[in-house]
Amino acid sequence: RVGTDTGIEGWGEVCPIPHYLPAYADGVTPAIKELLPVLLGRNPLGTEVLMADAEKHLPDHRYAKSALDIALWDILGKATGQPVGRLLGGRYRDRVKPYASLLADVPEILAEHLSQLRQQGFRAFKIGWGPLGRQSHDLDESIVAKAREVIGSDSLLMVDAGGSDAFWPNGYK
Repeated sequence: RVGTDTGIEGWGEVCPIPHYLPAYADGVTPAIKELLPVLLGRNPLGTEVLMADAEKHLPDHRYAKSALDIALWDILGKATGQPVGRLLGGRYRDRVKPYASLLADVPEILAEHLSQLRQQGFRAFKIGWGPLGRQSHDLDESIVAKAREVIGSDSLLMVDAGGSDAFWPNGYK
């Protein structure tokens, strides 16, 4: 929560997964406190300027800065009476394809979850993290192959290995 002297409050959120990123999870609150001297007394409507200064002061704390950035945009939207989406450039499309997002798992368990989601009507799926990149190329390939088999060739499949980057011994191809 970021408060202003006019009573407007902006809310930001960050939810690092402690199991995967314990250093970041433990560091968010101290990082925000470290940014207080950089931010106090300044115009919260200068979102871009404040975030540039936050970047200079704390270059490594992306989760803390993300929460702060969201809160500052929330303040700007409330102060101007505009949706944040409009402030960030507006709407590019009238329709979007929803996708189901779930943690990757061993093929058999993943297949069951994907099958349930497909029965609910989803035709786009994102799987990621979990064991991807942590054990072997063979397991990675079997996870993706099983996902493709279950959702069919007419569905969109996305693979997010972002949570695996610290463990990925295999390169990024």
